[in-house]
Amino acid sequence: MKVLGEFVLVQQTDTKKKSLIHIPGANKESNYETTFEIKQIGASVPENYGIKVGDAPIFNAHVSFHGMNVTSPKGEDKVITALTMVHYLDIIAIE
Repeated sequence: MKVLGEFVLVQQTDTKKKSLIHIPGANKESNYETTFEIKQIGASVPENYGIKVGDAPIFNAHVSFHGMNVTSPKGEDKVITALTMVHYLDIIAIE
């Protein structure tokens, strides 16, 4: 895959949290910790924008994710990974 234009390829990883306590009625989404990593940057993203491959991006509250490709192995229930595209201006900070 080659990222074009002003887009950035980001990998989202959801890892199931280890918990010994089960709270009835708890939201299942809270059982996962989500991290993001920049995997590829389009050629039209300005070099001085300050992002690079390997950075952990923080997104604008109204970020638009463009397409998603789940890449985790079938049957894996502790880690789910997916690739998605975002416009570089939706990245407002890096960790």
